[in-house]
Amino acid sequence: MRQSGKSPRFPRFAQPPVWEPRVICGVIPSPHRQQEFTTWIANTLRAADKVKGAIKDTAGKVTGDKQLQSEGKFDKAKGAAHNALGDAKDAIRKAVD
Repeated sequence: MRQSGKSPRFPRFAQPPVWEPRVICGVIPSPHRQQEFTTWIANTLRAADKVKGAIKDTAGKVTGDKQLQSEGKFDKAKGAAHNALGDAKDAIRKAVD
């Protein structure tokens, strides 16, 4: 029998469960570990910008597409700027802690 207010797929919950990014494999890490994880993700995204720029730059050189090449150089510079800003943030955090 279906009970009112409860989902038939998730009978133990009033609503389907929501994934929370701070809960990894059922373990809630300490705030320090959460900060390390967030920093790691940010560093990965900054590196992805630089890689994307390098790929666009190389593709532009190979195909002779000046616009693609300039976009690649811009993306690489943007990734480098994000990286420098991130390094500054990390240095400030370490100095404060």
